[in-house]
Amino acid sequence: LIDVIGNVYKETGELTEDGEPVCVKEDGYFVNVRIINDSQISSLFDEYVVAVEHQLRGWM
Repeated sequence: LIDVIGNVYKETGELTEDGEPVCVKEDGYFVNVRIINDSQISSLFDEYVVAVEHQLRGWM
């Protein structure tokens, strides 16, 4: 099962009138992957992993 939990955004380097960074949506999603069949291994997804430059999401 794959649950999409968010999108990936990148700062453009520009600022809005309020001084906030302008961001554009990139291709890709944050997802939770739940393996429900022990015969499947998580390395199946290794080719799809994208490491972001800065952490975009924090967990509490």
